[in-house]
Amino acid sequence: MSNKGGIMKNLAAKNLLKSSLCIFLALLFTAVAYLQPVSAETTILSQSRIMPVNPSPNDTVGASPYSDVSPESLPLQILAENFVMNSAASISDITLWGGYWWQSAPPLSGDNFTVIFHNDSGGSVGTNIYSEFNVATSRANIGSVKQQWWGGVTTTTEYEYTLTLANPVPLGQGTYWVEVYNNTTGNPNNDWFWRWGNLDAANGIDGLAWTDTGTPGTNWNVDASGNLAMKINAVVPEPVSSSLFIVGGAILGFKRLRNKRSN
Repeated sequence: MSNKGGIMKNLAAKNLLKSSLCIFLALLFTAVAYLQPVSAETTILSQSRIMPVNPSPNDTVGASPYSDVSPESLPLQILAENFVMNSAASISDITLWGGYWWQSAPPLSGDNFTVIFHNDSGGSVGTNIYSEFNVATSRANIGSVKQQWWGGVTTTTEYEYTLTLANPVPLGQGTYWVEVYNNTTGNPNNDWFWRWGNLDAANGIDGLAWTDTGTPGTNWNVDASGNLAMKINAVVPEPVSSSLFIVGGAILGFKRLRNKRSN
């Protein structure tokens, strides 16, 4: 009897250890699911810059719009582009293409970009949702472009800009506008220009908005033709957390089934 009792105690101890391990794993998966910050980046809007039809030294593109706080050589003109969110996501960064009219020289003090997201109001720029000033910016020289400016053809240096927002901006499904401008104060005779872009057929809306009433922009005018070159990226949550919850639940379910069978 003593030997049998010892075997029973060993079996009970093993079952207790297995049950404890199952509970521990289930709790671990559940806890990780709660803490899981995994997300993936997706492109909301992709409007590449308009290039010459037949690239050659003599080909030109149209004079680019400009969006600058300090009109050293041009009248003030602030720009906004509209886009569609097919599902909720959080905007993380924006890519733009442009340069500096007319000497191609970046501002000595560095770029000072402002990004403002607006609701859509009947096809025009609506209420302000989010504003960020002096957005973290990286700039890369990608060559030169010949532009048919008002006084003739001028070759200017072209840059690609990546504007990374301090915190992702959550936007629900719907239509929005994004206002972007740069402050090149302290860079005499140069204003920042924003290249024309090709319409994104999926998430773009033909046209843009402009204003010359100051910054941030007010009293917007909508130009139904023409689009700005830009790329908008967003982060969306990965379904990892849900999978971990399922695994945790499966472990607990398996444990209960074993307990029923053993009884």
